[in-house]
Amino acid sequence: MVNMRSGECDLSSILTTRGTTPYLSVGDHCESEHVTRFIPPTSRGVFSRVLINLSWINIEKVNWEQHPFLDIKIKKLISKKKDGADLTIFLAKLPKGQEIQAHVHKNSDDILFPLEGKGKIYIEGSGEFELFPGVLVRVPRNTKHRVSAEEDLLYFDVFAPPMF
Repeated sequence: MVNMRSGECDLSSILTTRGTTPYLSVGDHCESEHVTRFIPPTSRGVFSRVLINLSWINIEKVNWEQHPFLDIKIKKLISKKKDGADLTIFLAKLPKGQEIQAHVHKNSDDILFPLEGKGKIYIEGSGEFELFPGVLVRVPRNTKHRVSAEEDLLYFDVFAPPMF
């Protein structure tokens, strides 16, 4: 299973297959640059499988960078270009009083999940909604929307299919 000297995993020995999606079984342990997961056997009543084809990312170690089109800072977490993923996920910071002007994502749904702060999102055809931790907003592709921050706003932004 795990080579204790190198810390590498022989995934073929611990993976089970459900369709084409690889899973780790409860109690299996694997560490690699993409995945670190351990579900103890005591969790058998709660979890039966853990999806491992997602990247494990320590967000604190990802650097803030300038958004490619907007005047905001982001942390690119998962992208098509970097990871070959079928979505884009980044952490975004929108400072108090700033607004992301009305725009459209022609080919992608935009999903916003606020972590800190307060703001508003206007979605054409639906109206204006409050953004705060605990809400999740999906903007369908090709739908005009804008975001504003009443307080510093920190949020996950997910695009599917990927934006970059």
